[in-house]
Amino acid sequence: MEQQADCYAGAWVEHVKAGDSDYFTADGKALDLALAGFLEIADSPGTAAIDPNAHGSAFDRINAFKDGLDGGAEACSGYSDQTVGERLTEIDWLSTDDMAAGGNAPYDEVVELMTTDLEEFWTAVAKDRFQATWEPLKAPVAFDSDRSDAPACGDADTEDYSLFYCADERFIAYDDGSLFPSVYENIGDFGVATLYGSQYALAAEDQLGFAPDGERKQNDMADCLVGAWTASIFNQDRRVSNDEERLQLSPGDFDEAVKALLAFGSSSDEKDAAYGTGFERVGSFRDGAIKGLDGCGI
Repeated sequence: MEQQADCYAGAWVEHVKAGDSDYFTADGKALDLALAGFLEIADSPGTAAIDPNAHGSAFDRINAFKDGLDGGAEACSGYSDQTVGERLTEIDWLSTDDMAAGGNAPYDEVVELMTTDLEEFWTAVAKDRFQATWEPLKAPVAFDSDRSDAPACGDADTEDYSLFYCADERFIAYDDGSLFPSVYENIGDFGVATLYGSQYALAAEDQLGFAPDGERKQNDMADCLVGAWTASIFNQDRRVSNDEERLQLSPGDFDEAVKALLAFGSSSDEKDAAYGTGFERVGSFRDGAIKGLDGCGI
């Protein structure tokens, strides 16, 4: 019922977006704030989906809201325990240690953990989808933007970048002095993972040859592919080299992804932006998380 209510809220906002309200408008900034509102009223991490007092994680609530926004009230009318229950992402803590750490791996382990899993994910995708062999990326390059410039990448100007994929030399560079520590501290480990994973997605678009034309479309697809990768961790649906070290999501990780994408979306009035608004970025992530690689068009 709570999910259906969020869906109907989305249907009303669709009505507002269409210009049918005498009282409200719903532009990009308003939609970003609407999603941010779900982060404020979402269940606390670790809340069970079957808890009678549960309303849903921010991601689950946004997912239902987007159903109504995309499909109108009709999309909400068929909600039931069966149709909704199987897609909820609220999970219990992995352990007491996981709960004590707030679901966060130690900062100095995050990039290594994500690199290992992202390499295995894209190895599987390359083989299963493209009948190709994935060539591992070179080791990521960490730099401190407060003390040094970003590393060189061919003839590209990297001076103002804090995170990028260098296609010429096939490595990811990230600001280990400001950007990632700040995201980790204010959002969590999967906020870092979401931003880092987006660069792996761009590397996959380049290496496997399915990148769409234009930087904006490439980044939109990358957000979607991060959603598909996140779903593969959540569903535990692929082989890994060491099952004992299989990456697992903690409660709140989906919400951390939403926070990161909202925080690093473009403003609604930014022309020729390389990234969509926070609302658009979350929508792309959702497509991958719910529909998998098919939702990203590959």
